[in-house]
Amino acid sequence: MIGIKILIGIVCSVNAALDRTPAYEWYKGTAANVIYAVSCGSSEPLTDMDGIVYRADEGYSGGVTSNDGASQRWIIPNTEVYHTERWADEDFSYKIPFSFA
Repeated sequence: MIGIKILIGIVCSVNAALDRTPAYEWYKGTAANVIYAVSCGSSEPLTDMDGIVYRADEGYSGGVTSNDGASQRWIIPNTEVYHTERWADEDFSYKIPFSFA
């Protein structure tokens, strides 16, 4: 059985200064379980705070890119991977190159 963990970004508009460290605690330790990561919609690779290396957007068929997330005010740290996305009103797909050993 293969387990897949999906990390979800939270967008919120806040005007006050926030201590973002506690919000990062739930994320720690994720890197040990990541076998492949893509920064969807980005033409550049990205390394996050936990050392996860997200590849530039590749292996996709269809969809369009957006960088609308870059204009949002994020309340948690480590959100750069959510600045871009690939989406579509219809089907699109990714081919993830990995093998079962």
